[in-house]
Amino acid sequence: MDMIRLFDNGVTIQSGKPVAAIAAQAGAKEKTIAAKILAAHDHPAQDGQLHITFDGLISHDITYVGIIQTARASGLTRFPVPYVLTNCHNSLCAVGGTINEDDHVFGLSAAIKYGGDYVPANQAVIHQYAREMMTGCGKMLLGSDSHTRYGAIGTMGIGEGGPELVKQLLQNTYDVAKPQVVLVWLTGEVPHGVGPHDVAIALCGAVYKNGLVKNKILEFAGPGVKALPMDFRIGIDVMTTETACLSSIWETDEKVEEYLAIHGRPDSYRALRVEEGAYYDGCIEIDLSSLEPMAALPFHPSEAVPLRELIANPGDYLREVELRAHEQFGGKAELHLTEKIEGDKLRIDQGVIAGCSGGMYVIGWISSGTALSPKSSKEDPADCFRRCPVKQGGIRWSCPGAAPASLRKAWPHCPCRVRIGIQKRGENRMISPLFLCVFRLKQRLFGYFLVLSEQA
Repeated sequence: MDMIRLFDNGVTIQSGKPVAAIAAQAGAKEKTIAAKILAAHDHPAQDGQLHITFDGLISHDITYVGIIQTARASGLTRFPVPYVLTNCHNSLCAVGGTINEDDHVFGLSAAIKYGGDYVPANQAVIHQYAREMMTGCGKMLLGSDSHTRYGAIGTMGIGEGGPELVKQLLQNTYDVAKPQVVLVWLTGEVPHGVGPHDVAIALCGAVYKNGLVKNKILEFAGPGVKALPMDFRIGIDVMTTETACLSSIWETDEKVEEYLAIHGRPDSYRALRVEEGAYYDGCIEIDLSSLEPMAALPFHPSEAVPLRELIANPGDYLREVELRAHEQFGGKAELHLTEKIEGDKLRIDQGVIAGCSGGMYVIGWISSGTALSPKSSKEDPADCFRRCPVKQGGIRWSCPGAAPASLRKAWPHCPCRVRIGIQKRGENRMISPLFLCVFRLKQRLFGYFLVLSEQA
């Protein structure tokens, strides 16, 4: 992609900018932000590997039961590091409520017995809780979820399977070969209408299939970072999982300092800066000003295509997806996406408003041809709504102050995330995901909110 340039060879920082380097000078690899954080958490041995102890652990209710039971069977007597148990992934698995009360009761009892932190259902999404309550510049966190990424707040997050958390609970180490570090150098400013997932999808499209960053650490820096608000950075960062990298880390600045101060932890900030002479094993240059809205086609975010091209040539792209599905599924299942083309235009059956681990960025929404500019707040760009009632048969928008009484009553009880949409069973449907997050400031709610539904 023209907006992204890839350099598979080493670069070094000279006069504050990356330049090509033939080989690393002595000690130059240890000057990266990532290398310094890894070294601070390593228990050196003579086997050429890193042996990491994390500052904290976090799990959600799909994973923590098995982790704790395995650790108990292996002799666990206490949680040796802060361990947070959230209840955000398995809390709506049945119509009308949860079928996981037993898991949640187990989690609460384990937190009490072993000294952990328990986040009740419908209170916070795992990653947003970690960002607000656990991160700190120079820290490392291990989570039993693939999108454990907190690099935008100066914290190196790694997502792993449950056994690695069991090892940490039993005071063993995370053992891994020393990873290479790839510099992601950002320049320019994003155009109006381009969001963090556009940046992330473009990045995935550029590096996933060629394996350029597989099991490596992405280090984000450059003059383009400064212009990005925290929510935008977080939205990019959380999607780095889809590049197949091991982890990520960003330069920190006054916006990170403000973010941590807002959440009552100003002492968790310290400046992390790219150092002169630091050597990186590769470099990705992204000109933010050249980016445009992107789409990710099935079956991975790396199937990236500019939205402009998809709109102009939907048939070509959707036929390619259908063929790819036929090959991957061995003819056992077929996609019929080209049926959604009407008069050379792509028809979308359904819009889904979804809060996800990276859906922290608020943009304007269009309703009845009018652009809506959400109110925003520097304070607590956090939780998304869930369990908001969906009234079938129309499209409506409102802000909290003018919302119907039914919605106003529902909002205080759903501070977690929202996934709203109506889908008739058995239909071949094209679903367009729209990501929405609204701001919460203590008990007050800000932002515009679209509910898309259809007549049943």
